Amino acid sequence: MKSSRLTAARRPQRPGAPAAAGTKAGRARVLGAVGFATLACLTAAGCLGYRRGSLMHPQIKTVAVGEFTNRTPDADLGVLLRRHLAEHFMTDGSLTLVTRDRADAVVRGRIVNCRSQAVGSSRRRPAQARDSDSDTYQPAIVRIELEVEYELIQPSTGRTLGRKRSVEGTADFSQLPDIHVARQLGIRQAASAAAQKMVAAITEAW
Repeated sequence: MKSSRLTAARRPQRPGAPAAAGTKAGRARVLGAVGFATLACLTAAGCLGYRRGSLMHPQIKTVAVGEFTNRTPDADLGVLLRRHLAEHFMTDGSLTLVTRDRADAVVRGRIVNCRSQAVGSSRRRPAQARDSDSDTYQPAIVRIELEVEYELIQPSTGRTLGRKRSVEGTADFSQLPDIHVARQLGIRQAASAAAQKMVAAITEAW
């Protein structure tokens, strides 16, 4: 009697069987959810990762830098902007920079404005000034703002691809000690900034 009672005590009870099946099903659901979440994360990581290549029409693979009409007093600004455009296209690598006769698309436009304004000043006080004398200030930081309008055309047809756009390149410079040298440096930086924005917009979906 004693042996049969022990055997009965060790024997698993029937009500426990459905619970075990439910545990297995629960684990399967958890593993499935984890797998789906992992796949979603990998997909999102791929979408959010670094993009290399143009999002434009697949037939647009080469580009050329056309003429830019210069409407500012700075005579060399058009040449400077075209040079920076070529440099940024080569650095980006999404489109191959070629000559106009071999290009699928040509970027051209006009330089609308190149203006400067003081954004910072420094105090000037003569050594012999008295305490009661008022302070005088002169511009110390000047900002160059370069406004450019541009468009992309198909040289084989002359058709404009997309709509005309505009960008603004800015650069700050100190006018001391030589205002002329500092301004030329600021103009070059502003032209480079405008060219970089143009390349970024062209190589994205038009």
